[in-house]
Amino acid sequence: MKSPSRMSIRVCVLLALIGAAPLAVGGSNRLLATGGVMQIEGSAGGGAVPWALIAGLGTDAQIGGSAFCTKVHVQKFELASCGLAIGFHDRVEISYARQRFDLDEIIPGESIGVDVAGIKIRAFGDAVYDQDRWYPQLSVGAQYKRNKDFDFVPALLGARDDADIDLYVAATKVYLAGPFSRTWLMNGTLRATRGNQFGILGFGGDRKDGRSLNLELSAAMFVT
Repeated sequence: MKSPSRMSIRVCVLLALIGAAPLAVGGSNRLLATGGVMQIEGSAGGGAVPWALIAGLGTDAQIGGSAFCTKVHVQKFELASCGLAIGFHDRVEISYARQRFDLDEIIPGESIGVDVAGIKIRAFGDAVYDQDRWYPQLSVGAQYKRNKDFDFVPALLGARDDADIDLYVAATKVYLAGPFSRTWLMNGTLRATRGNQFGILGFGGDRKDGRSLNLELSAAMFVT
């Protein structure tokens, strides 16, 4: 299998509707939606991109968390993902997600499952409250992924491994008084991965087995 290019860029633009935020529990003294909208791998983030924000709405004196379920339809495929994340004192996050990639329209009765366990640590900065400072909130994270159906489609396509670890650095900044009198969020994430399509098609390949660097950019406007 041919792995992703050595450096690729993924861009995600979100309209962050408050109603689209995940179910949040525990401490809740942070601004609504600043614990991330949803991220299919379980981490606090948006769509397919993990953000530097810590899950839940808890402050540095609280423990918070969030849970989600979502489905994404792309042409003849469907990806369903459910997960949860817990944030400890707005500093450390642990997360878990279970993904199911439905191949029924291509291969009747077949699907691919992926389990993702993650950890994220806020290194410095505060995306929301450091409005008078130019630098963003920066976090480092790791995601352990295991493909539960590796021996079928991924192996046939040339993937080498059924499990691996993604490493990433994320920088997030929230602008409370942005354009159109709205709150805006900007994020950049640099991910080192051997995953083929987030690990759905396994890890590594017979043509290139090393890690690739993916630059993932996202922007969100809070409409309420």
